[in-house]
Amino acid sequence: ALFVDANLPPKSLRNAMKHARKANIPVYADPTSAKLAGRLSPFLDRLAMIAPNSTEAAVLCDLPFMSADMERALHAAKFLVGAGVDLAIITLAEFGVTYATSRTSGHISALRTEIVDPTGAGDALTAAVIFAMLNGIREDEAVRLGISAASLTLRQPGTVSQTLTLETLYDQLVV
Repeated sequence: ALFVDANLPPKSLRNAMKHARKANIPVYADPTSAKLAGRLSPFLDRLAMIAPNSTEAAVLCDLPFMSADMERALHAAKFLVGAGVDLAIITLAEFGVTYATSRTSGHISALRTEIVDPTGAGDALTAAVIFAMLNGIREDEAVRLGISAASLTLRQPGTVSQTLTLETLYDQLVV
């Protein structure tokens, strides 16, 4: 698999996508910021997953909305799937995430969490979802594991939880 973020220059993104297509490997992406999100627009049909926040999704979909507007966020996720993304996850901070695939869509609430350090929560979500998908875990369960990883990361100082295991992620899930 290949993970890219929109910090890469457009030429590097094009080359990465070209090589991933030749190698027949899935590409996962994070827009990084609203300012950079548009760099991923030409490649939406090549993405196995994208995980923008509401501001980045608004840029990618040309559809402004607020974090609390779950209906528009779900519409944005479905728009991204319509543009070719296999799994679109719109992160909504304390409101959780909306997500869509060609087969399913929904909203998953954030886990109630005392925030010690917000650094790395989105990256933890993305990494857990990628891990789950690469290991054959269904998309909806993969997104739940991502929420769990974000919550675990928020509760600890630093960008990576030292207690991050698949078992730990499942232990804190409320199903």
